[in-house]
Amino acid sequence: MGAATLAKRKPGGRYTYGLRSSSILAAFLNALLLLVAIALIAIEAVRRFAEPAPVAGQTVMIVAAIGIAINTATALLFMRGRKGDLNIRGAFLHMAADAAVSAGVVAAGLAIVLTGRSWIDPVTSLVIVAVIAIGTWGLLRIRST
Repeated sequence: MGAATLAKRKPGGRYTYGLRSSSILAAFLNALLLLVAIALIAIEAVRRFAEPAPVAGQTVMIVAAIGIAINTATALLFMRGRKGDLNIRGAFLHMAADAAVSAGVVAAGLAIVLTGRSWIDPVTSLVIVAVIAIGTWGLLRIRST
């Protein structure tokens, strides 16, 4: 939200075009942070294939369900401004994707509870990595209009 506020500043003095590009920079930094996060998730998922560990499926489902509620509510807050500002669009897409990913995690938690198969956890992590990577790539490719 800080970048969106800066982007609305009027030109003047040293910044003769205003600070419109601050929103683009914030979206770029958000995308870079997401790339670091998915790299760490992927590394941990591969490690869990090599060293399987028991997964508390019910706890996973509860936490992911809370994530669905919070991310959906947050995405709805960004919904109105998503078309006019790249940074707000990035935040909206991020929250909406997080809500969808959390729904997938609930399903994975249920599958773990029903089957007891621990490999479902790292597979789900890699699917999440793919979803986030696709969304992040789309955010990096967007040009300001």
